[in-house]
Amino acid sequence: MNFADIEKAWRSAGNRPSAAQLEKQKMDLINELHRRRRASRGLLVLTAIPLVLLTGRLLLHIVWPDPALDRLDLTREWVVVPFFLLPWAGWFLIWRQHRRHEAVHGAYAESIQASTAALLDENRRAGIRALVAAGGLLLSLPFLGGVVWQLRAVGKMGDEVLIPAFVIYPAYVVLMVAWIGWKHLRTTAPRRKELEARLSDYNRSA
Repeated sequence: MNFADIEKAWRSAGNRPSAAQLEKQKMDLINELHRRRRASRGLLVLTAIPLVLLTGRLLLHIVWPDPALDRLDLTREWVVVPFFLLPWAGWFLIWRQHRRHEAVHGAYAESIQASTAALLDENRRAGIRALVAAGGLLLSLPFLGGVVWQLRAVGKMGDEVLIPAFVIYPAYVVLMVAWIGWKHLRTTAPRRKELEARLSDYNRSA
């Protein structure tokens, strides 16, 4: 049997799912996509709330400092600025890719190919989100070290911060990065291969 015979057998009516089966597969894909989009939006909201509160508190302290607290001197304590900008940069990057995904795949329900392509794109963007999260955590380590070093230099912190800043927090970062990597390898990457194969099959049979 040559390749043409194999392809003809693969494309035969008996080897193709019925219209009802294809519709069910499409609805399953759409429902999964909806769940993943809701999770992505929820992540954006949940991370934005503490970012807004902490950044607002910092700005309030800079503009209207509490007389009972030491004033923030940005000429000597400037590392706090990039330390707060780092998570905002990651948040905006994830927000932009989420909006771009929804714009590109607005017609995801038109066909099973479109639904699969949209879900595959969301899966790939999940990989980007994991990379951004892991990268942000790792980059926060030197920034936190700079913040602690400057605050100790101006006398606002003592030795009591050394263990939390240089032992506990780095251990937390290592654990979080390991968990992000494990989740990606365990679920995201295998699902991506499955969706790529399925989309290829749908396109060949179209």
